[in-house]
Amino acid sequence: MREIDAPEETIVTVAELHNLRDAMYSSASELIWKNEMTQSLWTMPNIYAIDADGKVASGCRALEALKIIHDMHDLFPVVRSARERLQKGIVVSDLIKKRPENGAIPSKAGVTLAGLHATSDFISARSFAYHYQQEHGDRAYQQLLRRLFDELFPAD
Repeated sequence: MREIDAPEETIVTVAELHNLRDAMYSSASELIWKNEMTQSLWTMPNIYAIDADGKVASGCRALEALKIIHDMHDLFPVVRSARERLQKGIVVSDLIKKRPENGAIPSKAGVTLAGLHATSDFISARSFAYHYQQEHGDRAYQQLLRRLFDELFPAD
């Protein structure tokens, strides 16, 4: 993000990513996948890496990494929601475990589970990537992406 001159808000911490992954996995495994109408490759719980306790692992699977990159690029509000949850000490998997027998999830004011809420100040990485591409050219942008993918998915 810094290389394409995106604002500081677009820099995402490891803790925010972990909170985002927890929300995505918990929502997929406990809520979304159980409804036939919302089943898809992206809502399938087993695309997420989980540890022996059933929580998201510290690392993630390749398909999960691609989903996160996509969502950060096109659906930045999911990152904002993870940031808000983290600041308030909210972990979606814990909320889901605490839900009463009627299935309702305890709500916390101003925070959504999956983070797909609209905001008027939406920032998408797409506009900054486009600007970088226009300023530096297609080849430089492709090299930047190639370097990113080599870092995320080493050949070893």
